[in-house]
Amino acid sequence: GTRINKGGYIETMGNNVPRLNYRLDADGNVSECAELLLEESRQNSTTYSEDFTQTSYWNNVIDVAVTKNQEIAPDGTKNANKIQANSGTNFKILRTSAFTIPSGITMSIFVKRGSHDFIIFKAQGDYAFNLKTLNWGGNYSNVGYQVYPNDWVRLYATTTSSVLSYFGIYLTDGSFNQSWNAMGNEFVYVWGAQYETGSTLSSYIVSNNG
Repeated sequence: GTRINKGGYIETMGNNVPRLNYRLDADGNVSECAELLLEESRQNSTTYSEDFTQTSYWNNVIDVAVTKNQEIAPDGTKNANKIQANSGTNFKILRTSAFTIPSGITMSIFVKRGSHDFIIFKAQGDYAFNLKTLNWGGNYSNVGYQVYPNDWVRLYATTTSSVLSYFGIYLTDGSFNQSWNAMGNEFVYVWGAQYETGSTLSSYIVSNNG
């Protein structure tokens, strides 16, 4: 499992090592005192949670360029991915292929504003989000976000029904239109995708086994 260390970074802990976690407040500030982190056992069912260039899992890429190791990630290493729109009018999408997503699933992803503010977090449903103002683009009852240091935001959503859908990120225009005219210099950073069984969000679980 992982914890948040005193520096505010996500840190993987060894087996049978107590996870002394430094809680983050609503603004992403790190608490001064650690507390023991206790959670039920969970599994991250994404195949590549940190490398979004792996098209065996992130295989539905439409009119964007994906480059890994472009920014300092929430774990303190330079392994975050850059998603940049191609110029022209089209959908700008990075997601999995369609699969049946059941009820009682929590899906999450870390996103950081680059030169662009407007995205849709695709987690079965379409959840519009403004990375600058940290506001959702609609009245959604099953979503939330956590602010992390260095301007990272962890978006999450839970499912309440079983639907054939996708998991990923769309770049959009300011009105959250999915097909839009991009200049080609719009980008965001992503890292740490997680798909877990359960109606609550757990701490981040690394899943890069392929």
